[in-house]
Amino acid sequence: MYCSWQGASEADVICHQLGYTGASNFSRAGLTSYGTDTNQMIIDDVECANRNYLTLLQCSFSTYIDSGCINTNSYDATVYCCKK
Repeated sequence: MYCSWQGASEADVICHQLGYTGASNFSRAGLTSYGTDTNQMIIDDVECANRNYLTLLQCSFSTYIDSGCINTNSYDATVYCCKK
């Protein structure tokens, strides 16, 4: 998902968007936990100024994907959400 990702606020917003109360943890090492996938990265440079946002569309992000981020799972992230 990210090549440049801040962390805690963005994780909370992802969980809110999925219907959870927030994130309990996050990791930038999704690759080591869950293996690889074939999905392309679609957003980069995600920054959520407010952890109470309800969707990533409220955050700033770029749809330009740096060539160093294409075709790699090295930047996958894992978010653990709190129960509803």
